[in-house]
Amino acid sequence: GESQLAAFAKNTLHLFVAMEDWFDRLVNFKSGDPYVIARSSLQYAVLFAAVHVVLDVSYRILFPKTYRFVASKIWAQNLAEKSCSTIHAIIGAAAALYLLCFEYDWQSLTVAFPRGTYALFTFAIGYEVYDLFFMGLWMGDPLSMWLHHIFAILGYFLSMYYEHFAFFATLFLISEFTVLPSNIHWLVKLLDMTHTRVFAVNYTLRMLSFVVFRLPLLPATLHAVINDEQFIVDFLKAPRALATVLGINITLFSCLNVVWVYKCVMLWMRWRRGGSRRTAAEKAKAL
Repeated sequence: GESQLAAFAKNTLHLFVAMEDWFDRLVNFKSGDPYVIARSSLQYAVLFAAVHVVLDVSYRILFPKTYRFVASKIWAQNLAEKSCSTIHAIIGAAAALYLLCFEYDWQSLTVAFPRGTYALFTFAIGYEVYDLFFMGLWMGDPLSMWLHHIFAILGYFLSMYYEHFAFFATLFLISEFTVLPSNIHWLVKLLDMTHTRVFAVNYTLRMLSFVVFRLPLLPATLHAVINDEQFIVDFLKAPRALATVLGINITLFSCLNVVWVYKCVMLWMRWRRGGSRRTAAEKAKAL
């Protein structure tokens, strides 16, 4: 009775203390050692791969009809891959937004490296490595996605190695908020649910998420650079590899964001314009 309840309460308290201790170590992790960075990143890659396997097996068992239906159209393991993509997007974007709002000094962007940055970047690298592996197996992604993943890894790694310019990688991470409605859009279309209200509402939310979380990133970057008088000096003095990758990433990701937002908005407008002439299901086939 009472002794068992007390033991349960004590064990629960110990569990929360252990979790808090683990979280503190995770958030306060910091190392410029490339081997430590690589090892930590690969641990996350293995974790994503393990989650992928568990989800794939679970989908086979829990939703056999849906799984077979998906497998008849595409590589069925894309279901698990999209789930891992969503997990990474929610955690990564939320953590990045928190750091930007509460931890960063926007007047000193060169050396600002708030606690939690290493954990976030190694987590992001781990996902990118995992996703590159499955992209290589599937071979269905455009060149832009390969460039996106490869240069993102280089940007995260060099920022941690030199402990400079982490702000920009963190800023662009919030664009991952667009992944959730994009993955829902992918699944709804795959399941032939394009005639439903879910499709219509999510399609609009997807378009708005691109406008809100991708389009403002370049103006935000320029605003931050202009307001940090020391940035240009530090950028010119930075190691060549770091400065080169930073310049490429800001240019590449800004261009990709503009292109992706334009395509998303144009598709949405085309879908809306066709509303008086076609049903939602007919319109979706053209998207």
